[in-house]
Amino acid sequence: MGGVMKRICIIPARGGSKSIPGKNIKNFCGKPLIYWNLLALDKSELVDEVVVATDSEKIFKKVEEFNFLKVKLYRRSTENAQDHSTSEDIMLEYINYAKLDSSDIFMLVQATSPFTRTEDFNNGL
Repeated sequence: MGGVMKRICIIPARGGSKSIPGKNIKNFCGKPLIYWNLLALDKSELVDEVVVATDSEKIFKKVEEFNFLKVKLYRRSTENAQDHSTSEDIMLEYINYAKLDSSDIFMLVQATSPFTRTEDFNNGL
């Protein structure tokens, strides 16, 4: 407690989608789907850190290739990478892992919303 407040965005990106396998890294307008929100968040002057929480080595490697400055990768637990796992489950897992300060702002971002712009994220924050 009492540290410098950070604004952290988390993008859950599970590798085992049954409806559209590999959807988070499927090509969308020339780039992997997850790229678009990462780009918008990386451009934001209000976002300090972007965490991609994944269980997939393919997603991990693809996100690493982007070389965004604010993006960190987190290997989520197998327990929180199941069909029944919720976004809240992975958010709580990461909050406990990172030991975030109570003053930090933590925002959930869905990789499946590629049209969200930097200004949309800024307005939300």
